[in-house]
Amino acid sequence: MNWGFGHQKEGTGWWRDEGRRRYQQASELLILADSGGSNGARCRLWKYALQEKLVDRFQLAVTVCHYPTGTSKWNPVEHRFFSEISKHWAGQSLTDYPTIVRLIG
Repeated sequence: MNWGFGHQKEGTGWWRDEGRRRYQQASELLILADSGGSNGARCRLWKYALQEKLVDRFQLAVTVCHYPTGTSKWNPVEHRFFSEISKHWAGQSLTDYPTIVRLIG
């Protein structure tokens, strides 16, 4: 899931629409994040947005664990998902959106 805060689909939307219903008794949330891009361990804007849009809004205790640089492949969710994509992709060029969708399925 994408935890972007801005023009991207927000993880807060997932928590609001699905997470709270599935995990009604949850008072804390663990987020596993890679260390690149806008959600890096040093990115203060991402931390601020997480605090404002998730922690304060839903009264959750949130723990964020960042994978070291270059090791996000060990994220259990990404690892399961991307291994299947790699099997279908088999080194073919991702030249356009229809090709990407076809190779994922």
